[in-house]
Amino acid sequence: MNIIVLGASGFLGSKVYNRLKAISEFNTIGTCFRNRQNSELITLDIVDEKQVKELLNRVTPDIVLWSLLSKDYPMERELTHKGLMNVIKEMKKSCKLIYITTDGFAEGRGNYSERDIPSYIESTNPINLYIKSKIEAEDIVKKLDNYVIARTGPMYGMDALLSWDKRTAELIHSLSNGREIIRTSNLYKTFVNVDDFAASLVEMIQIDFKGVIHVGPDVKESYYSYNVKIAKKLNLDTSLVKENCISKYEAIERCISLDTSMNTSKCRKVLKTKFRNIDEYLIQGL
Repeated sequence: MNIIVLGASGFLGSKVYNRLKAISEFNTIGTCFRNRQNSELITLDIVDEKQVKELLNRVTPDIVLWSLLSKDYPMERELTHKGLMNVIKEMKKSCKLIYITTDGFAEGRGNYSERDIPSYIESTNPINLYIKSKIEAEDIVKKLDNYVIARTGPMYGMDALLSWDKRTAELIHSLSNGREIIRTSNLYKTFVNVDDFAASLVEMIQIDFKGVIHVGPDVKESYYSYNVKIAKKLNLDTSLVKENCISKYEAIERCISLDTSMNTSKCRKVLKTKFRNIDEYLIQGL
């Protein structure tokens, strides 16, 4: 089986790539935008039609896993409308596309199932272009014969080089230097461990599944509770993690979705992968 991991140098992509490379029956190719660390990876500009055509014609993938993310939110739209379309145009019809997307639910009522459709966020929210691009990408992917759309909340953990996710790295840096941080106690997400997610994606490649799936544990966390729990496990001063709340009025005014947690019961029925909640992850060790 030929597999292409797009974004194999990234936080999630590096984990998936390493797992797939360890499976002998897979011919796994990883790409990156700038190759700085792993000489195995192929440098690829996904919006360059010629480069994408050359790679897909040479590899003829059975699976394409899209683990690309632009740090520049306006560029996410170019990834969708040029990069994604370049890939789809060159894929064979039977090829499965696994697309990683996000919890873009504007209403903020929580417990969203796969039947719920992500919704656009008002332009006053700084991530509105990112969410809009992800929604547009989902619409494109759903037109394919063979696809998986995996929606995830914030990912945490260590990447392939044992570097923490940005959220946790910021926590460690601030608290280690005696600086207070303020985190919101009524802003809820389904936090997903990167190792668990990577394991589930490898499983999705190996089973016959098509459609949308919400990944993660069955327990939601607030940004405040997440930071306190991680800080405690790392023996950092939890008193430096200060709590605030966002009123419903402020949430409406600033177009903030207070609860984008997902109903993940489907992934426990479809997959064998165990998605640990924060407490389980910390008990088992970092």
